[in-house]
Amino acid sequence: WDQHVLRLGVTGALAHRIVTGTVYDSLALPTDASAPVGDYGAPDVPLADAGWEPDLALYAEHAWTGPLSSRLGVRATWVGRTGEVLPGPTVALSVPLPSGTVPRVAGGLYHHVADDPVALDPARGNPALGAERAWQLVVGVDQALPLGDAALLTVEGHAAKLEDLAVTSDTAGAVRAPTPSNDGYGDVLGADVRLALRAGRFEVNTNASLVRATRTNPLNVRLGDDYAAPFERAVSGGLSLAWQVAPRWRLTGRYELRTGRPVSSVEPGGAEVLALAGLNDARLGTHQQLDVRLEWRRATPRLHYSAYVDVLNVLNSRAELVPSAAVAEGVVVRSAVSQLPVRPFLGVRVDF
Repeated sequence: WDQHVLRLGVTGALAHRIVTGTVYDSLALPTDASAPVGDYGAPDVPLADAGWEPDLALYAEHAWTGPLSSRLGVRATWVGRTGEVLPGPTVALSVPLPSGTVPRVAGGLYHHVADDPVALDPARGNPALGAERAWQLVVGVDQALPLGDAALLTVEGHAAKLEDLAVTSDTAGAVRAPTPSNDGYGDVLGADVRLALRAGRFEVNTNASLVRATRTNPLNVRLGDDYAAPFERAVSGGLSLAWQVAPRWRLTGRYELRTGRPVSSVEPGGAEVLALAGLNDARLGTHQQLDVRLEWRRATPRLHYSAYVDVLNVLNSRAELVPSAAVAEGVVVRSAVSQLPVRPFLGVRVDF
């Protein structure tokens, strides 16, 4: 029985929510729109709401460490604002093998309770807005490799099915359910590969990821139902190298690359305001950065201190990070906040 652990618990909360003032209308743009910073003619929204919000959760979890490691759990959450009872089952299994291989799988049902004050406002939003739901599955394998002094390869795939997403129509005059409503859904598929290697005075860490994330909003009328999730970066990766040049000197370098995230195309919506011409239909440019550090370290029984030289963005890459747009004489004028240029730093650190 010492291989079994059972956890039982209950948590509760009672919050008094008070929302007053005037804020930007977060529902003015279509749901999930990754839009350039600009004036879209959205009005400010006066908010005046207050109320008590109780929550209660019960959970149970069983863990077993034997020939395989397992964790089974369930959590039930009562949301006082809507009266929902949200079940949350989870499972995780892993099997260490003599070959140094550890296959594993984990999954569960998770919820996100709405907390946007505009979306929950009785006048502008929908106080009865329910929780969003995500079914998640992760399958992976860790493999020790006979390379250098030690090496570990990790390959992982993940998927998520999203349901009851809070969405609004992209057309203000559209006939629809209360704004917003839980009519959206989506999918996420991805894969990750990571390799860590240590050989003598060298360390190598590298990773690569693929992600495809889509959303569907059946309430959209003008810009289409299906579009890329605003956070999706289809390809990303990195490589880190460290060289212990001498007992007190260490040289490290880190390179990372990410394809651009989605961004919505815009057009003039009036004399001075913008309007969306598409929904996450374009992408920012690829982001890449190389950082290098040379560090000197020394330790005494009482102190650990180091001096270092950092050079960030050695390649002086200038990818767009935050696009913006404005209308001037009936034409859209675009600009952007770009990646910071190459930057050298000198530093001293003392730990005691």
